[in-house]
Amino acid sequence: MRPHSRNLSRPSALSRWATMVLLLAVAQGCGGEAERTEPKLTEEQKVCAAADMSDMVGDPEDFRSLFVDGAVPDDSQKRRYKGRSFGASDPKISGNSATMTVVIRDVNTWEVLGEVEWTAEKVGDRWKLKTAPLPDGL
Repeated sequence: MRPHSRNLSRPSALSRWATMVLLLAVAQGCGGEAERTEPKLTEEQKVCAAADMSDMVGDPEDFRSLFVDGAVPDDSQKRRYKGRSFGASDPKISGNSATMTVVIRDVNTWEVLGEVEWTAEKVGDRWKLKTAPLPDGL
């Protein structure tokens, strides 16, 4: 007499059930239909974000949008910002004005080129740079 053998060509009830659960999970997705929201930033984080200009230096309009009216560096000064990374910290807010410490690095070597203080002003709901000096020699 032969031992009991299963017909391997037919899926078992357990494997059909597991496949169905997997398909339902994939169809539903990880987050379902929940609305996605942007993380809430503190005012201090928004001030520091105003200094994040590394990717905007090459586009004149983007660069100009970082500054309050009348504070945009002229073209000869703007060239000095290229190839730099700007890391802001320690923001101090007083009403619609703020100061922050900015560490400036070379984007290729990551060498610290200097540390300066920048000022920002709140324009509407956005912080914009009022002064953004670079260290002497850059």
